[in-house]
Amino acid sequence: MEKTQSDTATTGKMPVVAFTAGLISVVLLAAAIILGFAIDDIGIVSFMSPVMFVALAAIVCGVIARKRVPDSRLGLAGMILGIVVLVFVFIARIAIFLFFLPWLGA
Repeated sequence: MEKTQSDTATTGKMPVVAFTAGLISVVLLAAAIILGFAIDDIGIVSFMSPVMFVALAAIVCGVIARKRVPDSRLGLAGMILGIVVLVFVFIARIAIFLFFLPWLGA
């Protein structure tokens, strides 16, 4: 089966989408941490859902990019950035829970 022009164009864009989503998730995580500490009313937790959504999108797009273009370094980089951001979000959620645990009376 031959690839058409649109298949090739879509295949070539997926690694870039994965890498871009990974970078956006890193920027959102940094903004969440900075704004969470700078503005007490906002807090870090309110930013975690969009950060996790973009990181998961980076991972999914990275997996799709790696399947369509096996030697795609941008797809791999997007996956790695998404995984790293998800690990930091997980650590931040645990740290916030442990920090507030004494105030909850436990």
